[in-house]
Amino acid sequence: MDGGGAGHFRRRRLARVHGQALAEIRFGLLRAFDKDLEQTARANAVDDIRRAARTDGILDEADKRARLELELFLRQAGFEQVEFR
Repeated sequence: MDGGGAGHFRRRRLARVHGQALAEIRFGLLRAFDKDLEQTARANAVDDIRRAARTDGILDEADKRARLELELFLRQAGFEQVEFR
């Protein structure tokens, strides 16, 4: 905990998921309320996960598997030719 002035109380916490630091969260009596904080943090986390999935090739692999499964399904349903664009 660190003090910031008379009547001020502030505490810092580092949020961690699977050992990785996500964000520094500050709590304080004189801190302004941010109604969008949780939604913004969640959106940022989703963006970070998507970015990591792209760079690690996870999305490419998922796309290939989805196309294969869909093609097999459609061929079993009677389609002779399946094309993805």
